[in-house]
Amino acid sequence: MLGVPAKRSGWACECGELLPSDLVCSKCDCLELCRKSKSYDYLRSLSALEEISKSYGFISREDIDAFLPSCTKKPVIEAAFMKAADELSFEKANDLAVTKMRELLCEQLLSMEELLNDMSSRVCRIKEVDELMCERAKELFDISGCKGARVCVYTNENHRRFVEAFVNGGFKSDLVRLTVKLSDIIGCDMELPSVNVIGKVTRLVFTEKPELEANISTFQASCRGGEYCGDTVDTVTLNESERYVILSDGMGTGERARLDSMFTVSLVRRLITSGMSMSCTERLINSALSVKSRDESFSTLDILKLDLFSHTASFLKAGAASSYIIREGSVIKITGKALPAGILTRADPDMIQQRISSGDLIIVTSDGVEEELIMKNDGLIDKLSSSSSESAARLLGELAVSECGGNVCDDITVAAVRIDSCTV
Repeated sequence: MLGVPAKRSGWACECGELLPSDLVCSKCDCLELCRKSKSYDYLRSLSALEEISKSYGFISREDIDAFLPSCTKKPVIEAAFMKAADELSFEKANDLAVTKMRELLCEQLLSMEELLNDMSSRVCRIKEVDELMCERAKELFDISGCKGARVCVYTNENHRRFVEAFVNGGFKSDLVRLTVKLSDIIGCDMELPSVNVIGKVTRLVFTEKPELEANISTFQASCRGGEYCGDTVDTVTLNESERYVILSDGMGTGERARLDSMFTVSLVRRLITSGMSMSCTERLINSALSVKSRDESFSTLDILKLDLFSHTASFLKAGAASSYIIREGSVIKITGKALPAGILTRADPDMIQQRISSGDLIIVTSDGVEEELIMKNDGLIDKLSSSSSESAARLLGELAVSECGGNVCDDITVAAVRIDSCTV
């Protein structure tokens, strides 16, 4: 410990070059006298004090009196042990910090690998490129005033058609008229495009319209009527067929919980909008929250992805409350056991996928809504089955508030998604 280089265990090196007395009593005038007079008892006593120091992190004056009653320099011994304990604690803390940094760096590199794989998988989803359609679509863009546009018409693995166009300079054409004429060329109804401007290049992506549509509504109530609700809910629409509901519950209530959940939801929105998958997004969120300061708390993460073209709903849950699909008077419960984001360096979320159809009602809630309220209330299920998304969110939210006697003991958030056939 004292005077021993880092990583050396015990009071002496393995070859026995240093004795405990050399370390603890190196500045004591009586060192040689103690060695010559009763070295065996002296070393054994120091060893006993060392074990006490290792176990409790310090030794008391009573411990020194018990094992070295005849010592005339007890304050020196006490100070030496205290200094040794401090140095050992610092060394252990430093080792833990280095280990944590290595784990985080490794996780960041693995997240980057997953991000690259995610990007490459999106390219691999292109099943077929229609060269003839590409030429016809390019002619349409030329006629519309976008000369020199690069246009690609392709089909993905789900047999869905896409048109991707890159236009140099500003885009000034009528998007509605362009979409209608493009639909005639492709042979199917296309959505209005998503438009991204990068420098002087405008990127337009047209996608085939889905058979389903989703109407989303939310309800929130703060704990005990407080000014801040610790839950944050948001929706993201990438196109008419790919929509998201993002819900995060900050641990606790009030402004602190609100800031944590807002940070989580805001970052998820940015990552999903940039084209990342839900699993890659959660991994990056978990990595970001792992390096937060001690005064910050953890946040749950609940993501619902709707693919209205392929009729699927994908749920990602990290410490989140159960969700529900209400279909023809019955309830499908969606639950998980994963921990909230940021608790562990690597914690895989729960991923669940379900088929959806017209008439389904999807309910996503925070833990302020008790599970029994939905699972054991047939009358409520009947009402929700025939309600719009707005009515369903309000009905369930107000019922959750009334269950608390009007004095909400936890933040309440309800997101209701009504799935209907797409109207032409």
